[in-house]
Amino acid sequence: MQSYVKTLKKAPDLNLLTYKRIFATLLVLLVAIPVLAQNSNPLLQVNEAYSAGEIDINQAIIKQIEILRHSKHSHDHTESSGHIKCATPVLMMANRHKDELTDETQRMVDSFFSTQPKFKLSQDYVSESGKFRLSFETVGSDAVPSADNNGNAIPDYIEWAAEAADSSYRHEIETLGFTDPIPPGQTYNISFENLGGAYGFATTDGTQPAGTRIVIENDFVGFPENTDPEGNQKGALKVTIAHEFKHAIQYAMNNWSGESDSWAEMDATLMEEVVYDNVNDYYNYIAGFGGDLFSSPTSSLIPGSYEDITWALYFHERYGEQIWPDIWTRIEANPSISLLDAVSAEMTNIGTTFQEAAIESYVWHFASGSTNSASSFGFEEREVYPSPTIRRNFTELQSEMSDTFVNTRFSASYFVMDPTNSSDGLVKFDYQTSSADVQIGIIVYKSDQTVETQYITSPISGATQTINTDWKWNEIDRIGLVFVNTSTTVPSNFSFALADYFINGIDTLDVPSAIELSQNFPNPFNPSTMIQLTLPSSQELSLKVYDYQGRLVQTLFEGTLNRGFHNVPFDASNLASGIYFYTLVSEQGTQTKKMTLLK
Repeated sequence: MQSYVKTLKKAPDLNLLTYKRIFATLLVLLVAIPVLAQNSNPLLQVNEAYSAGEIDINQAIIKQIEILRHSKHSHDHTESSGHIKCATPVLMMANRHKDELTDETQRMVDSFFSTQPKFKLSQDYVSESGKFRLSFETVGSDAVPSADNNGNAIPDYIEWAAEAADSSYRHEIETLGFTDPIPPGQTYNISFENLGGAYGFATTDGTQPAGTRIVIENDFVGFPENTDPEGNQKGALKVTIAHEFKHAIQYAMNNWSGESDSWAEMDATLMEEVVYDNVNDYYNYIAGFGGDLFSSPTSSLIPGSYEDITWALYFHERYGEQIWPDIWTRIEANPSISLLDAVSAEMTNIGTTFQEAAIESYVWHFASGSTNSASSFGFEEREVYPSPTIRRNFTELQSEMSDTFVNTRFSASYFVMDPTNSSDGLVKFDYQTSSADVQIGIIVYKSDQTVETQYITSPISGATQTINTDWKWNEIDRIGLVFVNTSTTVPSNFSFALADYFINGIDTLDVPSAIELSQNFPNPFNPSTMIQLTLPSSQELSLKVYDYQGRLVQTLFEGTLNRGFHNVPFDASNLASGIYFYTLVSEQGTQTKKMTLLK
């Protein structure tokens, strides 16, 4: 079992909200109806039916293309028709199952995602960088808006698109370092058509130097609102080009093959936020779906679609903008690797574990919306994100273990303890899991508006385990519990109890009469480990780490700790492999143990 604690202090000024958050809060109210309509996205419904085994792959592909065709030819831009974020996954799905498709199904795919020269429309415009050729119509059903404020005979809409394409290229290729899909000296084709309710799509095209081209909605009239200060139409255009260009990059990196391909929508939607942070069109698509991480965490995350952008965004915000380019470099080098395996390998590379990242990402989702903290914990935009769906609320401390709960493969459950009666005791947490795949997160909202978190990763399965904390019940407003099953194949179950270990003023904690310093776990370790202390009474002490030559490396703790069990983390990311010693100096003397760092 691994466990570690993090304390976050109150933000310095909670009353000063950025313009973005104020505007985004208003957006949540303004787009309530479009969001509800979007939640019924028929493409997702077909995918859910296919995943459940209700229809076969040919039926799934045919039905999705029929939906796309109806959307394209209906000319119905009202919210009631719903909007399709991207049609590319239909083509990707067809490519993944190409050997299973009938001739009829393949003809439908080829017809809709046509590689014929139809896309060579009547007018062309080359972006300022010279990298993008934009083909468009000014009359007919596919015509782009005619406004031309600078009088240069090029519609403003096309100039906006060209600017967005160049901006997306600069950020995704030149800044982040993704593989360039555009061969040197060539241009990439973007065309514009009336797609009905679809934002756009990228499609394979053997006539193009990049092997793909992009088709974008011709006007974005009637689409859900966003927070772009320059307007909803321009905002939707910007993020759609950033999104579809990432699909072109994906094709250049792995030819839309392998398991990672099924996560392509999540990845492309992430680029909308990364390239155009102030647009936030993705707000319309992160709640109310069958498997989103706010309202439906108990549904499997696998595979991640566009509603799961916040799962990808966690890694971007937590570990920096280079994390996803590094993960995709692994996928490019080994297209058969699964996305989660690539993420796990990169987590190990940067000195943490996939289990720690997985549980923290779900705790970030828990700490959003109405359950966001006043401190700086979690997503940057957590205040305007949806509130999590709580599986069960508790108000009384538990003298017995809860019912057994089940999580499907790679899914989570959120619980809240909102105590109605104050206790003079400390928080005692008992839990039992069926598997080490169950990761546990505890987030404590304290009365002083700080939060503390504790993560339990890879617990010993089968037996009831206990954590006795330093948290005082009478200083706590609320506790959130998050259970994540990180198995990608099988469900897991768990039960738990939140109690105190001072019941009616009587100390019920069973601790030894002398202070104990446990062997760190794991040992050997890389790069982090946990050291447990057991104290028979409250006392002052210090816990320090020394190298083999007796030089002080790090002071882990110095101060007063309460009676009970304490887990102290040690992060050796900046240290070299070797033997180290940790020494506890207390009122009862000095204890030293050895540990081994292997990198």
